[in-house]
Amino acid sequence: MRCSVALDLVGKLVAEGARITAYDPKGMDRVRDLPIGAAITLASSPEEAARGAEALIIATEWPDFAHVDFAAVKESMHSPLLFDGRNLLDPETMRKHGFEYHGIGRGV
Repeated sequence: MRCSVALDLVGKLVAEGARITAYDPKGMDRVRDLPIGAAITLASSPEEAARGAEALIIATEWPDFAHVDFAAVKESMHSPLLFDGRNLLDPETMRKHGFEYHGIGRGV
């Protein structure tokens, strides 16, 4: 969330009517103070942020996200759609967990 690319993305999604639940291990306090902050639900963990989601977007390379129990996350999501904007995760591993995985910039 701290990176402007993530904030731009969230702003565009909110403008299109998306409901956003976000988690950032270092930037949560700053998000609350942003003009768009009121439109974002802040989660206390990556797992909580993904619960019930139709899509999961990883827009940071924090190591916290590489060590999530993705099998459990997938089960908690409405749709197992994952966009990895930082190519943090292994595509084959994510597909084995049942995700429709899209690594941005990786190609097919």
